[in-house]
Amino acid sequence: MKAKEERAHVVTLRVSASEHAAIHEAAAKAGMSPSAFMRSTVLEGAGIKPFLTEDDRVIFALILEDLRKVGVNLNQITAAINSKKYPVPEEVALHQMNVLKSHAAIFHEVKRLYEKTGHRLKPKE
Repeated sequence: MKAKEERAHVVTLRVSASEHAAIHEAAAKAGMSPSAFMRSTVLEGAGIKPFLTEDDRVIFALILEDLRKVGVNLNQITAAINSKKYPVPEEVALHQMNVLKSHAAIFHEVKRLYEKTGHRLKPKE
């Protein structure tokens, strides 16, 4: 939906009192208005507005490949340590940096997707 597009249409949905309360509670937990929550749930659930775009899928495929490589390297380091062949400290430091980079990429993408749905991260108290 375009940011300036007017929301002039109303969709009516009958729900029980407990369903109404559950919708408002779920919306509040998601940090969204009930209307934004319902729009998000209906459009994403029906596949009309998919949660992940093609670009998102490409980004996650790249992150997944990086994680696979990190996992292989960590397994090799573990095997070397278990066989009493200790890896070079610089090599371990390089792989630690790769783990941190992968963690940062995952955090960034998950945060971006979380906020894309209308959620906002709550400040720490």
